[in-house]
Amino acid sequence: MINITPNSFSDGGKFTDLSSIQAQINLFRKYNCKYFDFGAESSAPFNKAISREEELERLGPLFELIREGEFKEDEILSFDTYKIETFREAISLIRDLGLRNKVIFNDVSGSLDSEVFSLMHEFEFDYVYSHCLVPDRAETLKHMSFLSEKVDLCNYFERARKEFSRRGLLERVIFDPCFGFSKTAEQNLELIENIESWIGSGDRWLLGISRKSFLRGLSISDKRDEQFLFSELLHSQILVNWMNKLQESEVLIRLHDPKVFQSALLVK
Repeated sequence: MINITPNSFSDGGKFTDLSSIQAQINLFRKYNCKYFDFGAESSAPFNKAISREEELERLGPLFELIREGEFKEDEILSFDTYKIETFREAISLIRDLGLRNKVIFNDVSGSLDSEVFSLMHEFEFDYVYSHCLVPDRAETLKHMSFLSEKVDLCNYFERARKEFSRRGLLERVIFDPCFGFSKTAEQNLELIENIESWIGSGDRWLLGISRKSFLRGLSISDKRDEQFLFSELLHSQILVNWMNKLQESEVLIRLHDPKVFQSALLVK
């Protein structure tokens, strides 16, 4: 993932112009990354929502790279936004340029609304459906105000499967438990521990726990840098466990630093 934001919790302000974004893309390529997930609005609950216009302005340098032909045809472009019109601008640009790259709408809102279904019929892209309990996509950044006593991913995603299936769209859907959204720290850790009980082998999954606060909170240090280091070490160990447990599942891992994944591969 590459956050094109001034205020993301771990890398805010690092990738906000064309050269810094391009440098990070090239760094990821050195680790054979093919999926690039770009977000221009921090979804941390303590941040205020930004307008569509501001989000598109932040995406401007990335759009320029796309126009310049930066991406190879086999590289996948993912846009992390809950705003329908922001994603529409992105995919319209890509298709108007005649680019054949696979595109993903990484939508953390958890909203099954008519706008999403219409967009999926209008454009060819894969869609990430996330576990988030906000009543409306406009309230996505308030996700920690919408909790449940028990996180029931099985029934939550089964309802979504039926909705996508009856519209002939299920094959294009990737499911995301959305760690950190509408969940307490304890619930996140429980989902990680019991992952085999809710992840389905017949689906595609996106899993992202990179530098999450519930992992940093397990550190005994009160120093931010040490907390991040601890969370990444723990992250790598969790990935090793997932690699061993989820061999029959199709899983995408969303992370800030590809070296964490490479370390897990070596241990596995």
